[in-house]
Amino acid sequence: MKPTQRVERSYSRERKIKVLLWIKYYRLKQEVPNTAIETRPPSLDEASMFFKIPRSTIARWTRPDVSEGILHECGKQSRRDTITFVCVTTLR
Repeated sequence: MKPTQRVERSYSRERKIKVLLWIKYYRLKQEVPNTAIETRPPSLDEASMFFKIPRSTIARWTRPDVSEGILHECGKQSRRDTITFVCVTTLR
């Protein structure tokens, strides 16, 4: 018998940013009638269903220390994104 292995999912930085920005800026219609506020931000459960990502994962991304790191590293390149340039000089 083999030991049970858990599935480990990884999400790109772009995907994380898309989820965080959707939660922050997207608005849903308020389902409660006769309220002054007509829209509301989506809940973690709604974000989980929309993006098909576990709720616990999205909850971890929304923590202030983690979300700040995700959003501020958006200008940095990962190993997959790096491009190497070779400078060739000719001597005359």
